[in-house]
Amino acid sequence: MADADPPPDLPPAEWVVPPPPAGDLPRRVDKPWGNELIWAWTHRYVGKILTIETGKRL
Repeated sequence: MADADPPPDLPPAEWVVPPPPAGDLPRRVDKPWGNELIWAWTHRYVGKILTIETGKRL
């Protein structure tokens, strides 16, 4: 089973979002408190590096 394939024990649901193509990573997502650098995305986890700006909070 490839890492991008959903695991067989995962029930189909609308909230299950397929990972983006590998060429779209890493991706920076700006947030009010800083940003997220998404470097991995599978059906089981998302790898992120969070940058929180001084004086901001989550």
